[in-house]
Amino acid sequence: MEQRNKFRIALVLITLICYIDYQFFGEGYAVREIAPYIRQAGHLVILVAVFPIGYWAWNKHPMQWLKKIWVWSYSAVICFILIIGLLKNMTSLMGAEFLDWVTTVRYLFSSPLPLILIYMLSLIAQKGR
Repeated sequence: MEQRNKFRIALVLITLICYIDYQFFGEGYAVREIAPYIRQAGHLVILVAVFPIGYWAWNKHPMQWLKKIWVWSYSAVICFILIIGLLKNMTSLMGAEFLDWVTTVRYLFSSPLPLILIYMLSLIAQKGR
């Protein structure tokens, strides 16, 4: 499959997953009835679901360093969020502002924006050849 088509399919899939995250675990009246741990687990599952889609999109790309950026950044963010979640549940050291920032990081990596940014980076790198 052509790389551009893989990018388009991945963009649509990640956008759909982002929409599902927002509708079922984000901001909505029905979401208020879901237990906080279930919402957090849902957010984590959504974030982990985005990872293989992007991996598939960049797997056969001629510039393999793009795939490495995707893998390292998502691995770091998933580990970071897991560690913060464990620390939050075990201690009460983190303030609301820091946890809001962690939520913002999760929102960013659950969205199609990282895929678009890496795609733009690939276009810039191709022009430099």
